[in-house]
Parts: sequence; structure tokens; C-alpha cells
Amino acid sequence: MPSYADNEVSVYVELWIAQRLRRPDLYAGVTSVDERRERVRAVILEQGLADVAVKGQTTWRQAFERAFRQPLESINGVAS
Repeated sequence: MPSYADNEVSVYVELWIAQRLRRPDLYAGVTSVDERRERVRAVILEQGLADVAVKGQTTWRQAFERAFRQPLESINGVAS
């Protein structure tokens, strides 16, 4: 079970991802973790960024998986 500290890290990483994507609209309005995850997933996949390095050797795929604890690729909105 994730701890409070884990949740803080996830929120930090989520915000970092939105800043790096230059898409503050990903967090517009009141959103759930599920909504934010799907918005971020869509942008990364639509722009073909999955295996592009975002910082050092870290790829967008790795950053997404760290933030949301799910694989980036999904089938019909359900992580595989």
C-alpha cells in the first residue's frame, strides 16, 4: 500500500510532467488521478514521446510509470 510520502512524490512527478510537456491544461479544473493519468498518457502517446529522453536517461515512458504506477501503453483506456 502506498504511503503518504509516496503520494507526495507522485504529485510532484505529475506536476513536473505537465511542466515539461508545457501543458498546464492537463490539470485544468478539478481532476481525479484517473483523469490526469489519461490526459498525460494521451499527450505522450499522440506526440510519440514514449521513448524520448525527458531528463538525462529518463524517458517519458519511465516518468509516466513512476508518477502513475502503470505502464504507459493501454488498450481502450485500460493499462495492459
